[in-house]
Amino acid sequence: MTYDKQSKISANYGQQPTMMASIFTLLKRSPPHISLNDIIILKAVMDIRTLCLGILSLGDTTGYDIKKMVAEGAFSFFSEASYGSIYPALTKLTDEGLIDCRTELQDNRPDKKIYSLTAAGRSALEASLTHTPKPDRNRSEFLAALLFAEAVSPNRIDALISDRINHHHAQIKMLQALLAKEDGKAAQFVLRYGIVMQEAATRFLEEYGTELQN
Repeated sequence: MTYDKQSKISANYGQQPTMMASIFTLLKRSPPHISLNDIIILKAVMDIRTLCLGILSLGDTTGYDIKKMVAEGAFSFFSEASYGSIYPALTKLTDEGLIDCRTELQDNRPDKKIYSLTAAGRSALEASLTHTPKPDRNRSEFLAALLFAEAVSPNRIDALISDRINHHHAQIKMLQALLAKEDGKAAQFVLRYGIVMQEAATRFLEEYGTELQN
């Protein structure tokens, strides 16, 4: 989902918090080969139930847009949820009274279902946040490629490291641009965390990458 589309959702169903706006701005500006998964190296895994409640705590939206955000968009680095798991989760949360679902009529298009967080849902989300988050999982195709390249294609190592350093520099630049426009304290914290992680990875590659290079 693009930032333009999210802006329309915000206008129709309530103002979108600054952090959400920043995330969708990032997705709009990112080149196709750069995903939010790469912005913060460590990938956390959050259950789909909590994730749906969390997204709706930021503003009302449709099941389709939640599905896009979770499966391939702004929140994909929080969860490994699949497309098929979103709607069953939303249905169950609705049945439990944790979210509401209203229907909006559209001309010449199927009716749109808009989901919103209830007071009970907010309480459930607050309760879930009292639990200690699971450890982050570090999954990197780059590191796997380096490991295998040493064995079968050592001439690729220089290019892999150089490309990854350039990638981190590009991510840092984007995050810094977002940070300059961000007012929310939590969003600033997350963005700074991402910047520090990218800077640390860059320093490591620059300092130790030569040990692998020909």
